[in-house]
Amino acid sequence: MFKKASRMKLRFNYRGWCSVEDLWDLSVEELDDLYKGLKSAQIENSSESLLVNRKSIKNDAIELRVDIVTEIFNEKMKAAEDNENRVEKKKKKQLLLEIISEKENQKLKDMPVEELTKLVNEL
Repeated sequence: MFKKASRMKLRFNYRGWCSVEDLWDLSVEELDDLYKGLKSAQIENSSESLLVNRKSIKNDAIELRVDIVTEIFNEKMKAAEDNENRVEKKKKKQLLLEIISEKENQKLKDMPVEELTKLVNEL
C-alpha cells in the first residue's frame, strides 16, 4: 500500500498538501478529521449507475488514501496503548520495590540490638 502510494506520489489535502510521511506527524484527532473528509469524498465519488461497471482511478486513489490514514491511525493508537502499558508497569514495579524496601527495613527494625551491632561491625 505504501509502495503504491509512493509510486503515485500520493498527496493528502489537509491544511495544505501532505505527503504520506507528513501524516505521521499528525495527531490521532487530525487523522480522524482527515479520514472523515476522505470517507465523504469516497461516498460522493461512488455513484450507483448501470453505466459505471468498474472503479475509476480517482476512487482507487481515495480508497488508497483511506487505507493509509487508517493504517497510520491504528499504528499511533497501538503505540499510545503500548506506552500507557509501559508506564503502568513501571509504576507497579516502583510500588513493589518500595514495599520490598519497607519490609526489609521492618525486618532490620525487628532484629535485636546485638545482631544489628554485629552487622554494623561487619561493614
